[in-house]
Amino acid sequence: MRQLRHDPLLWPSLLLLLLHRSAAAMSIPVALRLAIDEELPVGRQIANFRAELERQGHLLSSRGVEPDFRLFNSDPPGMGRYFRLDPTSGLLSMGRRLDRDSLCSEAAACCNSNEQCRTMLQARSDREWTYIVSLNLVVKDLNDNAPKWNVKEIVREFSEGAAVGDYRTIPAAQDPDSRRNSVQRYEILPPKPAEFDLELHETASSTGAGSSSAAVAASSGSLEVGGAAPLRLYLRHRLDRESRDIYRMQIAAFDGGFPTLNGTVWLVVRVADENDERPTFEKQQYEASVEESASPGTEILRLKATDRDAGPNGQVVYSIPAFAPARIRSLFSVDSDTGILRLVGSLDFERQREYRVTVVAQDLGGGSARQSDTQVLICLIDVNDEKPVIVLNSETDRLSVAENEPAKKTVTLMTVTDSDSGVNGQVDCSLTNHLDKFSLEQLSSKSGSAHYNLVTARSLDRETDSPTAGSIQLTVRCVDLGHPQNTAELTVPVDVLDRNDNVPMFAMAAYHFRVNERTQPGTAVFALTVEDRDEGKNSRLTFWLNGTTMFSIGSDSGQATLIQRLDRERQDRHKFVAGVRDQGEPSLSSTATVIVLVEGDNNHGPFVRDRFHFRVMEDAVVGHVIGRINATVAEQIDSSRLSYRIATESSDTSEIFRLFRLDDRDGRLTLAAQLDRELRAKHQFLVDVLDARDRRATTEVVVEVDDVNDCRPRFVYPSAGNSSLRIRPNIRVSSSVATLLAVDADDPKAGSHGNGKVRYSILSPPEETLPFHLDADTGHLVLVRPLPPSLLSGRPLNLRIRARDGGTPALESTETLTVTVSTDAEAAAAASDSSTTSVIDAPSKLWPTKVGGGGDRAEGAGSGGSGGGGSSDSLLIAAGLASVTCAFVLILGLGVGAIVCRRRCLVALTGQSHLQHHQHHQQSYQQPQHPQHQLLLGSGFVNGARLTSAEGRRQRCSPTAAVDFRDDAAAAEATETVPMTATSGKSRWDEFQPTRMLQQQQQLLQMQHQRLSAAAAAAASSSDGGGCSASASENEPNSPSSSNQQTDSGGGGCDCSRLLQTPQRQRQPAADCGSPASVRIELT
Repeated sequence: MRQLRHDPLLWPSLLLLLLHRSAAAMSIPVALRLAIDEELPVGRQIANFRAELERQGHLLSSRGVEPDFRLFNSDPPGMGRYFRLDPTSGLLSMGRRLDRDSLCSEAAACCNSNEQCRTMLQARSDREWTYIVSLNLVVKDLNDNAPKWNVKEIVREFSEGAAVGDYRTIPAAQDPDSRRNSVQRYEILPPKPAEFDLELHETASSTGAGSSSAAVAASSGSLEVGGAAPLRLYLRHRLDRESRDIYRMQIAAFDGGFPTLNGTVWLVVRVADENDERPTFEKQQYEASVEESASPGTEILRLKATDRDAGPNGQVVYSIPAFAPARIRSLFSVDSDTGILRLVGSLDFERQREYRVTVVAQDLGGGSARQSDTQVLICLIDVNDEKPVIVLNSETDRLSVAENEPAKKTVTLMTVTDSDSGVNGQVDCSLTNHLDKFSLEQLSSKSGSAHYNLVTARSLDRETDSPTAGSIQLTVRCVDLGHPQNTAELTVPVDVLDRNDNVPMFAMAAYHFRVNERTQPGTAVFALTVEDRDEGKNSRLTFWLNGTTMFSIGSDSGQATLIQRLDRERQDRHKFVAGVRDQGEPSLSSTATVIVLVEGDNNHGPFVRDRFHFRVMEDAVVGHVIGRINATVAEQIDSSRLSYRIATESSDTSEIFRLFRLDDRDGRLTLAAQLDRELRAKHQFLVDVLDARDRRATTEVVVEVDDVNDCRPRFVYPSAGNSSLRIRPNIRVSSSVATLLAVDADDPKAGSHGNGKVRYSILSPPEETLPFHLDADTGHLVLVRPLPPSLLSGRPLNLRIRARDGGTPALESTETLTVTVSTDAEAAAAASDSSTTSVIDAPSKLWPTKVGGGGDRAEGAGSGGSGGGGSSDSLLIAAGLASVTCAFVLILGLGVGAIVCRRRCLVALTGQSHLQHHQHHQQSYQQPQHPQHQLLLGSGFVNGARLTSAEGRRQRCSPTAAVDFRDDAAAAEATETVPMTATSGKSRWDEFQPTRMLQQQQQLLQMQHQRLSAAAAAAASSSDGGGCSASASENEPNSPSSSNQQTDSGGGGCDCSRLLQTPQRQRQPAADCGSPASVRIELT
């Protein structure tokens, strides 16, 4: 407790203590003085009034009466709330937190120069004597506040032309503590810019008594404050906005307490611009060139000048000065804003070859604007100003080529002219699109003109190569060799003329319809849907029915009509054949089975909906429940007595019974054998539901097999037996050099990216280092840059190719393609050598095939054959092409008299056995209305063929397929056989149906057979003396087989009968149908 002492100098009274002794009290004044610190804790005792009064000799408890102390007044008012006074003991303690700085801000009068705060308390006692105690209370300051500014950032601005000594006023920091504890000095914190210093501006109020002057330490930037003088920021060095346009520094204020407290604020000084810089061009002199044929408005050059000033002082405008020659001003202009120098007149290289243009750059500084200039040297170029002109040597505007024509078929001749001379008139032409379908062959080339032949690159198919408009839009691009090059392009529409090569296909192999027996004759009961992808008369269709007298069909519409009354009790089902043929030459046709179920009005029999559709994954295990067939009955019939069975009218009944089990009690359909979507994607059959009275209802069940990615892509080219590619050394860039092919038996639409969709890539070397680009989708290998010297020198290039499907996880296969370049000498030797071996690729699109890998290869055909068949020689078209080619060779030899029976014609022919099998089955089966009973699979015809469960599952992803041959009546009745998948051609993976495939193969077989016989007859009739003759019987299905006879006139002839005849062979497993069939002809 602090000692109270008497203070005769009563400062404004803060507290009065009155003690009363009697009603007529005498007032005794007492003055006390007390000094305390601010921020004392609540409850802290600071004075004892009773003890102090007694110490001064005042009797407070006479006559046994205790004093009563009370606070009753304070100055300033409200100060009493900070204290507590015990009424009996007179102890004075802190009642709440006392902050001197807050108190001074509330009652400035009680503070003396912000150093100490004084107040007065008054107390009294209602007794005999009244003591009025005045307590002069001094609150001492603590350094509990740091200097601070009320803003986060102070911004000031100087002009870059400001004189040294110029200043800007800076607000002082605030510190509510007393003067000793308040701000004492300022400092610019490092790094301090040398251009600025802080000073105090001394005024009368700051230089009075008790204040000290400001002291500036230029080296440190520290400023000691002796009063409330304003703060100034002085400029000590000249500013240059172009060097530095903004300064950021921190100012710190330090107080005088211990420990010292400080506060900081950011000071930002912006330097305002003055126009003290002139525009500067990037170059002292510019050079540009322009073609003499450039048109007005052509941009020649973009000039750029910069001005380091800001605002309008730094904005630059460009102009050609008025003193420039009139010729210059008439030819050139410059954009005032962008500095682009443009041509505004016409140039002539022969008149003047160069121009010098002066361009001025000036800023927008107004009266103080500055400028500079530069020279532009413009050189004219004598340019190649004539473009090639492309002319088609055709009488019509549209070109055409028939589909299925062989490769290298001429479409038109093309002449290209260029009026320039020298290299500017030399032209090189190429196609920019459809490189896989057409190519340009250069016939001649010289300065000023060139001649080209537009030919087909392969056999075209109108339905796939031009499916929408029936034409292919080719773009021919011709470039001269001038500098810069001139380019001309011409769009050439080529119509692909249709041939009747598509069999009209029913939407379904077997149709099921329901007709009520009360239906009146003449009522349309159903319609058949057929697709023929040909056009014109080749797609005009004629319908017929065979095997029924109850229904008729519109020959053009396919709408079936009831022509006789139905009697369900007499016949509840009608099964017959519907057929359709097109009007092409020759006409193609197909058939489908139609089953009509006659419904009665008896509502008491079983009721079941018309169709149940189920889906099952192909890897589902045996016993998997596929679904349930639900039927209902009348109330009086027990539904538990219903029975279910697979109807015998179902397509391929034995296969259905092998794959599925139908519970005869509850109609649950379960899997009885492993499925294989690659063999068959959809199964359709009928189910009969019978009640206890043998009343029957029939429904159709469709089970679709969803694909699982279980087949990896298989390469057809390159492959183990054919992995080389030989190209010419002068092949042009952008030419397609090969088409790689890999096939995947999975569904290309299944999975997120297509289980059977194959994408190609080059694994090594990196494609960016190669002269080739491999199209990921089509497999086209295109030359994209000139052949490297290593290839031209004869060194082979091995490309590691990958084929990957889109399944999850993806499956892939790899093969190596060896690329070599033939030398000119090799090419010439190959052209002159009569024993050169040629390979003719048959169009595999004609024959849908099952694709996979593995299995035995077919044996070689014919005694003169040169080797086995191979995986790609299983198509009948190979036999046809081989025979026709051989006949052509013989005819050509007879015409020139050079190789008549002097050379042996050796044909490696693996597909020829198809011909004998075809003739054999024509003799065995006299059912022309069911051509689908005969199936071409691999290396022979298979009647009613089906893949066995074990072998088919094992070989389903292989190029060969195990076949179970059966010659039974069930096969003759089957409307569907082995489902096969097309690898190329018109049929898509998901569209192909077995019946449609068989029908199309039968039609094409007959056409090819006719062509073979005609070729053989032509070859025989053209032989003279020692030639070869051959004949083939093609329209005698009852004959044992087609016989090919050969006569040797003069004894010196050669026996060529083996060219068109193949010995009888045992039935073989299917050969590899994964790649195009080929015929190899060797002349020795």
